[in-house]
Amino acid sequence: MVLSAMDVVHQIGSPRQGDGKTKALPRPVIIRFQTRTARDALWKGSKNSSYLKHNKLSFEEDLTAADKEIRGKLWPAVEEARKAGQKAYLLEIELLLRGKFF
Repeated sequence: MVLSAMDVVHQIGSPRQGDGKTKALPRPVIIRFQTRTARDALWKGSKNSSYLKHNKLSFEEDLTAADKEIRGKLWPAVEEARKAGQKAYLLEIELLLRGKFF
């Protein structure tokens, strides 16, 4: 399901060379999914993937500088709520706390 839901995959950056002692690092890729459901399935499955851990690969969101700034401001509220035993999440660039978006 996840592979068929990938819309576009691009490698970014220039190829990286090894220094003779280590192998060249793989180039990062950007994946655009057709559906959020497929993206979330890949994201969730990758968290406990022994293959990814063994090969030192990971997935990260490609956020704009503005989104990173907003999330950075919202994150302390998420941590505080979790410490208080509440469920809190960052969804995109919004904070979901007690069923309300901030």
